[in-house]
Amino acid sequence: MIDNNLPYQFYSKFQLEFVTSLLSKLDNINYLGTATLFVNALRGFESDQLSLDPLDLRIPLHLLAYNTTSVQLATCRLAWYPYRETTINNKKTLLDNLVQLFERNNVTNLNRANSKNFVWLSLKNNAYKPLNDREKAMYHKYRFYLKYFLHIRTFLVASYDKDDDDDLNDIVVSNEDWIKVIPSNLYDPIMVDRVVQKMCETPVPLVYDSCLSKTSSEVVQENFISPMRKQYWAIYPKYFLQSKSVVLKVSTDNFESQSTLFIC
Repeated sequence: MIDNNLPYQFYSKFQLEFVTSLLSKLDNINYLGTATLFVNALRGFESDQLSLDPLDLRIPLHLLAYNTTSVQLATCRLAWYPYRETTINNKKTLLDNLVQLFERNNVTNLNRANSKNFVWLSLKNNAYKPLNDREKAMYHKYRFYLKYFLHIRTFLVASYDKDDDDDLNDIVVSNEDWIKVIPSNLYDPIMVDRVVQKMCETPVPLVYDSCLSKTSSEVVQENFISPMRKQYWAIYPKYFLQSKSVVLKVSTDNFESQSTLFIC
């Protein structure tokens, strides 16, 4: 998510360089999959869309590129983005919109073979207005849902310390996922490499959609690992509520004779 609430000339170059480098590095190691680029702003006239479904057409966030495999398309649309849309300065409203977007994406995009990462660029301290008690309660609800129910790993790239924002500091699961950049030298290739490495370690959830009504005992799922690749998986209880046991089997039948498989 691109930061819309900042001086255009000062930060726009960093955001373009960061996104271009991040997507290019992931694409070069064949870990990109698809990318969605959007802004913490209300939907404008030229916003991309998830689908023609009326529910998707009402997604309030401004999408620069949705579910694209093209690094060139995403970076080109960011390069030409004029930063003129209405910024969402309320964190409660912004997280509500994020949850809507991610939930609709799960319905529209049925490919669950990939892990999901969310990189939030928040480059201006005190950019969001303070919340009243009611708004803060709703914000905490959305934040908890984003962290623990959508199975999306959040990275926050900020120009300020984690402890400087009592609300956003708990948006990441691990302290290592809060990435601080130095305002005088915003673009740091080593920092991008750190984010790429961590994104590659995000697990793919094993999902059984019918878990509320029947057991998965007769269901078989097959997942594959390409040669010379490392893959992380995670099993969440909510997808196997009616299953008394889950069996994981590992086979090297399709591997070359000289290949070795390591399991940790």
